[in-house]
Amino acid sequence: MANKLATEKKVTVISMLAGHPKAKRAYGWSHPEGDDNKGERFVAVLEIPPVNSPKTAVKMSIYSDIKSNPKTKL
Repeated sequence: MANKLATEKKVTVISMLAGHPKAKRAYGWSHPEGDDNKGERFVAVLEIPPVNSPKTAVKMSIYSDIKSNPKTKL
């Protein structure tokens, strides 16, 4: 089962998970990527603390990108 949440002209898909030992939900979205923004990156984040909402999923994804590559362009 998946619900869609529109935030700031973006859509986050919220999927209910069955059988995962820690997460009840996963959040997914895509965004442009690359120097020319012609590529597309797909992101999925499990709802495991500190992630408890689509908003925190996006924040933690951004944090993870910055931590793994300090030269990441926001």
